Amino acid sequence: MRDAKVVKNRELTPFGELVARMGIDSVTSWVLMLCNLAYSPAFEWYIKNIPFNEPYLEERLILDMAETTKKAQGEFWNGFKTILDTNEVFKEIGLGVPDITKKVLKNGEIRKTMSSIMRTSWDNPIPEVVLYSLYKFAEACGEYYQFSLETLLDDSIERDGISPTRIFGLDRDTMVRILNGLSINYPEFISASFTLNLDNITLRSDKTSEDTLKLF
Repeated sequence: MRDAKVVKNRELTPFGELVARMGIDSVTSWVLMLCNLAYSPAFEWYIKNIPFNEPYLEERLILDMAETTKKAQGEFWNGFKTILDTNEVFKEIGLGVPDITKKVLKNGEIRKTMSSIMRTSWDNPIPEVVLYSLYKFAEACGEYYQFSLETLLDDSIERDGISPTRIFGLDRDTMVRILNGLSINYPEFISASFTLNLDNITLRSDKTSEDTLKLF
């Protein structure tokens, strides 16, 4: 909850109060929290390293995290096993569907083993969540409020901001549709143009990611 910016010093933050109002069963609550969690070490590594549309095996994790200890690798794998097994929203939005087998031990305890994770794109992205994530991206990149969609989609660029396309697996066509809609509905926050060979996204520099939360 701290990494999701829901609580600070054991008290609800303004963001946490929004989540409480929407409810913990709300898809919007969880995807907004994921936009924040993307900037925590574990989720950032996960988002940047677990590919879309192919099974990611524990054996590959061991190779990808070779510079860490076996304990750290196990804690990471088991941590996401628990998160993905218990959070139906994260499965729904494509963060990861775990392949889990269950074994009942003699003492009645159920042991769960995850053999792989499959990430998929978010089928029904909420435009306002994408807008929040765009502002988070721009702020993390040092108030980088004007950029192209091509740049946004290029995951090879080293930067501190994490694009909503990378978090949610959104392709160019989906982003064009969302960005055009946002430009029409929220011109006080964003303008985007993809006609006449233009590829330009501009966020209003007098607005912040916190301001976008007022749209929920």
